[in-house]
Amino acid sequence: MQYCLLGKKRKNRLFTLIMLLTVLLMVYYSVDLSVPVQHSSSDRSNSCDRCLSYYETLEPGWSNDFYDVNQKSLAPAEDVIKLVTRIIIFSKCLQQGGRRNVQRLRNVEKRLFPYINFERLETDETNFWHSHTRWNGEVHHASVMEFDRKGHHFVRSRPINFDTGLSFWENWLQRITQSGSRGIVISASDTQLDETVRLLKVLRYFKNDYPIQIVHNADLSQDSIRLLVKYGRSEDTPEYPAQEIWFSNVRNLLSPKYSNKFATYSNKWLALIFSFFEVPILLDSDTVPFVPIDEFYKLEEFQRTGALFFKDRIISNDLFESSQLDVLKEIIHGCIGLNLTDESDIHEKIEDPTVVQVLENMLIKKHKHHLESGLVVLHKDKHLFSVLISVALQFSPISEYFHGDKDWFWMGELLSNNHFTFHPVDASNIGQFGNVVSKESTGEFYQICSVQLSHTDKDGSLLWLNGGLNVCKKASWEYDYEHSQRLADMFQDAEALRKYYQSPVKLEGIIIPDANISGWVKSGECFMFNYCTLFKEAQFGKAIKFKESEKRRFSEIVRIWNENVF
Repeated sequence: MQYCLLGKKRKNRLFTLIMLLTVLLMVYYSVDLSVPVQHSSSDRSNSCDRCLSYYETLEPGWSNDFYDVNQKSLAPAEDVIKLVTRIIIFSKCLQQGGRRNVQRLRNVEKRLFPYINFERLETDETNFWHSHTRWNGEVHHASVMEFDRKGHHFVRSRPINFDTGLSFWENWLQRITQSGSRGIVISASDTQLDETVRLLKVLRYFKNDYPIQIVHNADLSQDSIRLLVKYGRSEDTPEYPAQEIWFSNVRNLLSPKYSNKFATYSNKWLALIFSFFEVPILLDSDTVPFVPIDEFYKLEEFQRTGALFFKDRIISNDLFESSQLDVLKEIIHGCIGLNLTDESDIHEKIEDPTVVQVLENMLIKKHKHHLESGLVVLHKDKHLFSVLISVALQFSPISEYFHGDKDWFWMGELLSNNHFTFHPVDASNIGQFGNVVSKESTGEFYQICSVQLSHTDKDGSLLWLNGGLNVCKKASWEYDYEHSQRLADMFQDAEALRKYYQSPVKLEGIIIPDANISGWVKSGECFMFNYCTLFKEAQFGKAIKFKESEKRRFSEIVRIWNENVF
């Protein structure tokens, strides 16, 4: 395996000096990132406070506030290394225990997490906390929500008792989040209303009994909430049970400067972090599960690491620029000391083969797309600070390096040196098989073109897909009809194309393409969201044809999702 060098020697020397200084400071302040420090009883009581004094050695005015991402950083790698290191040291400080100078603690938190409205927390705590509205209209403000751990039904709420001697995140994990709690969290606004209604209907089909928390940033109207309750709870039967639905407006928690910055996909960070649950399953509104939700908690990857990530399409025509890769290599080296020029160092420090594969795809093949975040399972007690690093990266000088929120999930884990993995099965294309005629080969030769990205288990069974269950989830029929001669030849007018786009999908099977030979290719349909993949028997790719019993079950889910609403 060959790796490119990490930029110029001069930069390497600079970063070596920076990291050496950081390590020396951490040793001095008893903040070894890997080995617990042994203190005498008198030292131990002051260890956290001594650790926090590290931040007073930094340059005046330091901050993790990179709100103005349009202002290009002159040293993006150096800035991101500092950003990540500051958060990691803070998490280690909290593990030291002992007394804290509360003012010092708050000053550090304000600079590390500028999107939290700490000023309101200090001056008007009651109005800092957010409210939770239950499906029946009950409003629980500034409350801790508790659910039965076996039946998952709502038990009670109790007032938040914020301990000023603890950090905000310690309070969140220890005093606001119910230990061991599990449930579904969805980020939704008025623009995702239609998809969210349909997702609720599918969850009812699977007799889901986990509570559902819909988190929004003051962008979900009361009319939308009423419709979600209607479709989530009406006609309650044992076969189609009403759902335990909660709505949480988290805008109060956010700094005014950042409240509008969390929009579209960035709202998912709010849903994940501020969910009730210690172990939430995060779902996109256009995600469709094909197994009961509990099956995701049982997957080996989650059981082993406390995190479950699925792979994205391998897209070969959207690649990193060499300069961007140089920056990412410097960041990875600076944060975790990974020598990307030494294969043995890679395998020694990165034991998980799926993570090694992702690094190879990024560093050698220059791929940008690695993780699909339509369904994520996360144990927050184990992974919260990795997620907080992911959020910081989303607003950092390299915020545009990846598309949306997706790949910041695993980058946050990697740069914090946390234990994580990917579900080992590659992403698949799902839909109808189209026969391909070829004079050069015998045997089966198929193509699938669809907007749906599907995920299967190791035995080939369908777990979930992203993209809804229409032929096209985008209102792009007029644009596509005008710009695609092929579509203009196939359909009489844009209205005919609209009817086709909004028709239900037909699920016959999947293709997992061999991206090294014939990968994912955009077809030009559905505003360029439609991808085609090929399978050629005994040559490349993998095809799975669904059994008739599977087709019947899947078609019922497609029917439920596509039923008329509103």
